[in-house]
Amino acid sequence: MIINHDFNPIPPTRRNDLAAQASAGPNASNLGLTLFVGLDDHVQLSRTNDESQRALTITAGQMMKMSACTFDALAPRLILTPLVVNGIDAMDFARLLAEFGFQGRYRAVVFKLPDASFIIREIKAAAPDINFGIMELAGMKTFEKRAG
Repeated sequence: MIINHDFNPIPPTRRNDLAAQASAGPNASNLGLTLFVGLDDHVQLSRTNDESQRALTITAGQMMKMSACTFDALAPRLILTPLVVNGIDAMDFARLLAEFGFQGRYRAVVFKLPDASFIIREIKAAAPDINFGIMELAGMKTFEKRAG
């Protein structure tokens, strides 16, 4: 379950600032980073001025080319990717995250699957230390503020 995360993307001009802050080590300003990978064309994210929680949206290609040092500097706690994007699938991401020693949660997002448990078993077998799960959007409840 995704709780206490602000899904606001960091403007491109601020991304270098984030990497610089993160490279200085863990602190209150970089804990709780949510990394959206390959979702930039699929998710519309709103912005707020709350700097206590951060999110960064990158392409799947950027993630696959990322160095372990850059990944460690970002220190994400939650990573969301499509199940498959541009020929890269959740297994590819999970293996990369395992190489990086990722300790947070990794969730693949998909509209609907006939048997998500099969994919989860396969990925956990290949990357047993990754906290992996699948978020199926079909059937998820949406909470909205109603005017009134």
